[in-house]
Amino acid sequence: MEKYKTLYPDQVHILVYDELLKDPESETRKLAEFLEIDFDLSLIQPTILGESWGGNSSVDTDGFKAIDKAPLFHWKKNITKQEIGLVNKYFDWVLQKYGFEQLDGNLSQIAPFHHTEKFKVYLANKYLSLKPGTHP
Repeated sequence: MEKYKTLYPDQVHILVYDELLKDPESETRKLAEFLEIDFDLSLIQPTILGESWGGNSSVDTDGFKAIDKAPLFHWKKNITKQEIGLVNKYFDWVLQKYGFEQLDGNLSQIAPFHHTEKFKVYLANKYLSLKPGTHP
């Protein structure tokens, strides 16, 4: 994403999902301007194939009528300290550039990243956790 934005600045627009959920109208206006289309409030009304849809969630949609900001935080329930450690190690520059919170992680634990993790995936993740981080 960053590479193509640098190579083709007039042809690439980076839309950060978190920012879209926080301020759908403002972010959609920026996107419409980039695409050189007229902004219309219908652009911030979620649809499926042109049919009105209650919101941006596919979970618990009964009575759901708006863009929900809760998905911004759902991931915090499922991420492990080891995964946070990998993100901090390899993508700290992304966290800083886009203003994301950097959580405390831990790469020194021997435990699998998730209890359902297969052994090969466990080994690959451990390899990544030991490999020096690189910035693109």
